[in-house]
Amino acid sequence: MDKSDISTEPKIAKLEMKIQPKIIDHLGINMYTAIHPVLSELVANAWDADSKDVFITIPEEKMSEKYFVIVRDEGSGMTYDELIDNYLQVGRNRREDNAKKKQEKRKLENKDKNEKELDEEFEKEKFIEYTPILNRKVLGRKGIGKLSVFGVAKKVIFKSIKNGKVTEFEMDVDDIKREDSGTYKPKPIRINESTTERNGVTITLKELNRKKAIDIDELRKGLARRFTILSENFRVHINNKPITLEDREYKDIQKTWTINESLPEHPEWKVQGKIYTRKATITEQEMRGISIFAGGKLVQEPTLFGASAAGKTFAYSHMLGELNAEFLDGKNDVISTNRSAINWESEEGQALEEWGYAKVKNYSSEWSEMRVELKRERFLKDKETQSWFDNLSKTK
Repeated sequence: MDKSDISTEPKIAKLEMKIQPKIIDHLGINMYTAIHPVLSELVANAWDADSKDVFITIPEEKMSEKYFVIVRDEGSGMTYDELIDNYLQVGRNRREDNAKKKQEKRKLENKDKNEKELDEEFEKEKFIEYTPILNRKVLGRKGIGKLSVFGVAKKVIFKSIKNGKVTEFEMDVDDIKREDSGTYKPKPIRINESTTERNGVTITLKELNRKKAIDIDELRKGLARRFTILSENFRVHINNKPITLEDREYKDIQKTWTINESLPEHPEWKVQGKIYTRKATITEQEMRGISIFAGGKLVQEPTLFGASAAGKTFAYSHMLGELNAEFLDGKNDVISTNRSAINWESEEGQALEEWGYAKVKNYSSEWSEMRVELKRERFLKDKETQSWFDNLSKTK
């Protein structure tokens, strides 16, 4: 045989996603129906990829066949092999898998080290992971956030660039649901081709499940309220305009309480943040209450900790806030799949609810008393009131 007939190119694994069709309904379409949480998942992925910027492009036009939403980051990107081993593996526990790889490497490099010490390091790492470049705390955990896109789009184009190689493919939710073999093969566009483009991932959402165009101002506000990690070191842009904390629109604040304490009987479980009351009633239902974060990402939609009949109840329509509770994203997985609610029946959930209930009750009473005092002061300072008192004092 002529040696020239033998290919020297490395054998490339098949582009396949192992998935059961029903999981798309359970973990994608049914759980993610609004654009805000879906884009939040993609933003979180960019954070985990050590990207400093995320660029979201939203058409400023009416809905049509060419209405595409594009999310691009400038993070580490993934090689073809990493896509096969990581991205296309649904349900992969990133933190635990990476901890196992580190553990195996440590055992090879430290054969004389106490095995108990190595096991202790592994136990810590399988719950908390940090990114390799910027040392960020990793947000991803369950390995199913990638399915969120199918809750809002029928087709998705995924493009990854790393080390001068690009892989791009398209996924169709209808094709996935029709596939009953347990293996779905995305439609290849470019596979491990050379490129001069910089590292990063671009995701294009096509054929959106909506009739109206996306309200860009509402989207800015929605994303701003889902992250506390927005800064100069992590910027999210919509149509080239960065989202800032001011986009949350926390206006008309009358009273602020700063929180930095541990939960009773659990000194290791700390809560930090702020609770506010506004002068005017909060008309937006999704804004009323206290949002809870872990790792800088929303894990609980605004809540009043079940305090529907505590304290001065009319104060609840004026109360909002943000609390960070890192212990919720630790050893025990108490955060829902779509990261919009925590398990209140868990030990962590019950402890936080009991603490929060007491806080809301006390603060609502305190604010109500303050409002009464402010009204009394305004009444006494009113010119007509003063004149009435002056005339009253002259009456014999």
